[in-house]
Amino acid sequence: MRILIVFLVLILVVPFANGQKLKDIEAIQLNSKFMLELSRDSSGNLSYFIVSTEPFENELKMSSAFSLLDDDLNANQIQGIFAIGTFGTRRTVLLVMKNGLDKSLQYELMIDIKGRGKYKRTSTHPLTPDISSTEMWAYNIYSLKITSFQEIEIEPIIVPKPKIDSTCLLNSELNVENGEQLFKQHLTKVNTGFISSEGLNLESMLVFEDSLNSEDVSLGHYYSLGEGIYPYFKNYTFGNPL
Repeated sequence: MRILIVFLVLILVVPFANGQKLKDIEAIQLNSKFMLELSRDSSGNLSYFIVSTEPFENELKMSSAFSLLDDDLNANQIQGIFAIGTFGTRRTVLLVMKNGLDKSLQYELMIDIKGRGKYKRTSTHPLTPDISSTEMWAYNIYSLKITSFQEIEIEPIIVPKPKIDSTCLLNSELNVENGEQLFKQHLTKVNTGFISSEGLNLESMLVFEDSLNSEDVSLGHYYSLGEGIYPYFKNYTFGNPL
């Protein structure tokens, strides 16, 4: 019985405590450019405050959003723009931020989608040093609140630039296996911007393709396997690949 009472008390108290904490956090309104400064307490925990905000009335274009952020930020600063913009052919809500710290950060983000001051958590991508990060939503958002920052370690992806020797005679280490590993590393690097704690965001990838005006292009001819390559599949015809 005593355990049940304690459990009920926790259910009632914890949401209240979180609500009080969230209520004290200053909201960032849509169509704003802002600057945050981070500080560290005696326990090493990060906290922040909003240094400045200013209206951002222009439509934010994904192709030029990063150029609107300062090149050199102080080591404890984060700059961002929260505005309506375009990503490819789609109109969307964008949050573009740049991290001036020398370490990567994970942050928790709460969004208000109805303008009633009720916030819900949304997924985010890590903020890596000196690299702009983008979050996007296909629905309207009135304001957002950042509830916490935490330093994280992201293993750097080093992609060498070897000249693969297909014969493996001159450079035995630069073989097909090595080439496959390079491709996997490159693919991981490309996909980093589309992967969150919830997994791969296919919609973001499709929007990114639209932003590049990509097209499905088929070859103008068919391939066949001749008898000299596969004797048992004489003139086997492939489909017309993309």
